[in-house]
Amino acid sequence: MLSTREILLEYVSPLLGAIFANLMFAAPLKDVHRAVQNGSLGHLNPTPWAVMTGNTLGWITYSYLLNNYFIFFANAPGFIFSIWLNMAAAKLQYCDRLADNMRSSFAEMVEVKRQSMHKSMHQSMMRERSQRRNPSAVSFQIEHNAESKCDRPIDEERLRAHDILDNSWKQRAEDTDLESTLKQTNRVNLDPAPSYSISTTQNHNSLDESTNSGQFIHPHHMLQKFAELGTAALGISTERMEAPAPHEKVVVSIIVAWFVFISCIIFIPMDDKRREFIIGIAVNVNMSFFYGAPLSIIWKVIKTKDSGWIHHQTMIMNTLCALFFLAFGFGRMDYFLIVPNGIGVVLGGVQLFLRLIVPHSESLDNSNPERKAEINLNTVKRPKLREVEDSSISLTSELSA
Repeated sequence: MLSTREILLEYVSPLLGAIFANLMFAAPLKDVHRAVQNGSLGHLNPTPWAVMTGNTLGWITYSYLLNNYFIFFANAPGFIFSIWLNMAAAKLQYCDRLADNMRSSFAEMVEVKRQSMHKSMHQSMMRERSQRRNPSAVSFQIEHNAESKCDRPIDEERLRAHDILDNSWKQRAEDTDLESTLKQTNRVNLDPAPSYSISTTQNHNSLDESTNSGQFIHPHHMLQKFAELGTAALGISTERMEAPAPHEKVVVSIIVAWFVFISCIIFIPMDDKRREFIIGIAVNVNMSFFYGAPLSIIWKVIKTKDSGWIHHQTMIMNTLCALFFLAFGFGRMDYFLIVPNGIGVVLGGVQLFLRLIVPHSESLDNSNPERKAEINLNTVKRPKLREVEDSSISLTSELSA
């Protein structure tokens, strides 16, 4: 008959360890699902998921050799979870890269358009100055244009388009406090008629002459510029870009290494005890990389004095899982279970201690993942969006000048 100690160490502890192991592997699923919905990886670090694939694969192989169901069911669901997590990470890495490239390309395109408008306005001003210095030539040119257009009726639709566009720019300036845009728009309406010798028969063509003299850009010309801007933006959005995903290389490298290693262990003639020893060494080496994530988080908390970097759900599940499997290792006196899980308990205790004594800011508080995802998607990427908005506002202001 089994003693109470044997029941607790060999059955209860591994059963609880398997439960908390699956909860630990499932802890990032909610955050990753939210990241997939938002289309950005955000604050999530996908490297531990690649290591988790190799780690669970190694422990599954170890459970086959020991014929131990507790170790198997503690890692088999985690192996399946890791496949989905790694696929989502590779997809989100591509989305982040594509979004960054599109933002930078659009900002560059807007900057080029803005410089082009500056050059065009400068040339227009220089042409107007030269015309003012030689008014006789200007008068002759305007009278010539009037004679060629004297029979053309008033273009009411163009005038109406000008009024509508003028009102829209005024409203935009009031809403966004763009005083420069309002001043430039008012200048168009308040500037007096050209002081050129124009006969009364051509007053209805004053809009055309003011356009030719460089006082303002006609609404049709503005619409043409906006159409060019939209065409360029469409070209950027449909451009074929390189699709590198560094996480894919990490995952494939780990899986290939483990398959080669397992194949060698199985096909090379040796006894089961030697296979168990070699696999045990391999999974402990892999666990050292898996524990690299908590170590990096601990260093980041100490450096930034902000415990918000610690994902408390993963920390709790990882610590409890390691604690119960540590007890299971002592029950079997299996040092391949004692060593890695003992390290896991120590690192979990350090993270718990830091979480309790080090304050955490709201912007990085993992207890509110929705707020954290919002902060990462808005504040981290907002500067590039703000740059594009400022450049586009500057460009549209120049178009209305």
